[in-house]
Amino acid sequence: MLILMVSLLGMSLAMMDLVQGYFGAASKDASTLVALNLAEAAVDRAIWRLSRAPNWRAVSEEQNMPLGQGTYSVVSITPGEDGILQLTTEGYVPNATAPRRTMVRLQVDLAPVYGKPFAGAALGDQGVPVADGNTDSYNSSAGPYGGSNVGDEGSVYTNGTTPGCIYIGPNGEVRGNVYYPPGAGPEVVSNKGRITGSILESPSETTFVPFDVPAGAVEITPIKSTTVLSGGTYVIRGNPAIDLKGNSSLTCLGPVILYLDGDANIGGNGIATAGNLPANLRIFGLQNCTQVNISGNGALYAAVYAPNADIDLNGAGSSGVVFGSLAGKTVSFQGNGTIIHYDTALREIQGVVTRYRVARWAWRRTE
Repeated sequence: MLILMVSLLGMSLAMMDLVQGYFGAASKDASTLVALNLAEAAVDRAIWRLSRAPNWRAVSEEQNMPLGQGTYSVVSITPGEDGILQLTTEGYVPNATAPRRTMVRLQVDLAPVYGKPFAGAALGDQGVPVADGNTDSYNSSAGPYGGSNVGDEGSVYTNGTTPGCIYIGPNGEVRGNVYYPPGAGPEVVSNKGRITGSILESPSETTFVPFDVPAGAVEITPIKSTTVLSGGTYVIRGNPAIDLKGNSSLTCLGPVILYLDGDANIGGNGIATAGNLPANLRIFGLQNCTQVNISGNGALYAAVYAPNADIDLNGAGSSGVVFGSLAGKTVSFQGNGTIIHYDTALREIQGVVTRYRVARWAWRRTE
């Protein structure tokens, strides 16, 4: 009898150990799942941060952040090849500093998603007063503008919802479509001139996002006199960043990308672009670029993207003529004879990083 009781007691203790082990493992698995979700939340948080500031690296701002049943941290962001960012995040239950905790670490590759800011002749976030100006199109990859290389793809876009924020005057002509933003109506467009295409609701808003100067850009002083630049990427800080007038000019000997942290007055003898190819001169306006005036002698061959800037196209004859694309807070045509010949070859050119997407996941658990 005694032997039987001892045997039963041993079996009971073994069963209790088994049950405790089962529930302990179940609890551990549940904690791991929560920690995994928290680490994923940290990935989402990092992507959100990067969508607003692509050069954001201040991970100390996202350490041991409380969420639900635990906390998360953005541990590190390391640049890789081809614009890839290697992101490491962690999720903790109950938190990062608890003596007994469950922690899941995620290692993720984030790939940049580039916007295509040169989708039409004129893109104005708040409006495009075409007035008595004109747009049409050509394809620089097929040769110079003219003859059979003239088309009806000089479309105009806005995100503005104020009635008449796209205004086409009696002598104005848009050879292309005119797009108003989703949810607005055709009253956004006041047409007293001619549109060869249609007035349409855009399938999505045109993206105007903040961006940063890429690594490797060469900083140069503001351009206020005749200047020659070799091909390359440059940043100019100062206001104005470009101020060409009189007989002054800028000559670009190769493909040039300019980041302007100040206004631009492109007058004088203007800018000579390599090969007269708009893709060879891309001008990006940074936060302090709030005004771009184009009025120089001769045509401007360029693609301009300045989200905070009012872009004014002035003049008549050979001045006030742009081959390329203009995108800004507003794009205004001032006076008869102003025209944008949209270069459709710009359509697929990648612009600035608009967001990041997850390209690869890897994870491991640390107790």
